Amino acid sequence: MKFEKLTKAILFKLKEQGYNTVIHNRNISGICITWFPESIENIYDYIASLCSLGAIVYEKPNILVIDDGIENISEEYLVGYVFVGGYN
Repeated sequence: MKFEKLTKAILFKLKEQGYNTVIHNRNISGICITWFPESIENIYDYIASLCSLGAIVYEKPNILVIDDGIENISEEYLVGYVFVGGYN
């Protein structure tokens, strides 16, 4: 288990492993942004389910869709570290 700097190369590897998003919970305090990979079947349903939780979710997580990160975000704007546990 380790953390790697969030880069397009890491996003490609995560995509190859079947992940389609990385999520950062804003409730976690600290200077370093930490992302966790997730495989979410329907991202829009997932976001809607967070909204329906209402008061239970104090802060909605930041969600980066891996394909969007690869195709639309410049490398310099990918910040933080992502948990990568399963690949070399």
